[in-house]
Amino acid sequence: MSDRAFTIRWVLGTALGATAVLLITAAVGSRLPADYAATRTACFQQSPEVLWHLLSDPEAGPGWRTDLQRIERAANASGHACWREVYRDGRTLTLETIESAPPRRLVRRVCDPDGFVTGRWCADLAPSGDGCRLTLTERGRVSNPFARLAFRLLVDPAESLDSYLQMAGNRLGERPAIVR
Repeated sequence: MSDRAFTIRWVLGTALGATAVLLITAAVGSRLPADYAATRTACFQQSPEVLWHLLSDPEAGPGWRTDLQRIERAANASGHACWREVYRDGRTLTLETIESAPPRRLVRRVCDPDGFVTGRWCADLAPSGDGCRLTLTERGRVSNPFARLAFRLLVDPAESLDSYLQMAGNRLGERPAIVR
């Protein structure tokens, strides 16, 4: 076999192999559910009002959230407050507050329709003994089947909730008991 024939076969084989991997990845990803949900609850020694103040002020986030680099104001969507979170790893996420019932419930929506993930993040606060119970719920959707497969294999959505609760506890000088 000539060098040219070998090169052509090698290029065709590589192209067919790559195409097969892409097709299999798309097929597997499209069979996975696009929607996901994660919930975590933590008990704090602080009152609901103290936690509300911490959670409801996005601009204060970089002061206590170690994952955030900065907050940028964004154009309002539907008359709600909007901002872009810029993370230390360079990712960004645009959010809007769609429900605010101090100091009980805060709901935020991802405003990046072309983003990796869309969905909502809810914080529910309730008095509990001398402090309060904070329940975070994240409901999201990963539409792209390639991204969906990567998400299912590499990301635990509850891990970000755990981290958020721990950062809030650090800011308040306590270690909240997280219920899994």
